Amino acid sequence: MKFALDDAEMDAQLQRTATAAHSASADLGEALTTARRVSPGDYDAWFAEWASLAERADSQARVSAGVKKRFHRFTETEGAGGHCCGLGATLWEQVTFDWLDEVLVRGNTSA
Repeated sequence: MKFALDDAEMDAQLQRTATAAHSASADLGEALTTARRVSPGDYDAWFAEWASLAERADSQARVSAGVKKRFHRFTETEGAGGHCCGLGATLWEQVTFDWLDEVLVRGNTSA
């Protein structure tokens, strides 16, 4: 079922992102705006737009939280294929728990 975009793969990814708005893990308006900047089928631009959004969000979080955060781009070379779902979930867990170890266990707010 179509959500908002003509490209079926992009639309499915947008639907998945939109469901995160329920838990405040994503901003629906920001997701729709980001997705609509890309022409159907232009997957390089799709990746670039979402990466740009992630970098802006990361930058804003660093300023507002007072705790230095770390942006990790999940890559195909690492086995994540540009995202942290599927086989990339193991990598996501490793990156997340390493960060938590630094911040919570060691009390290091500059991690």
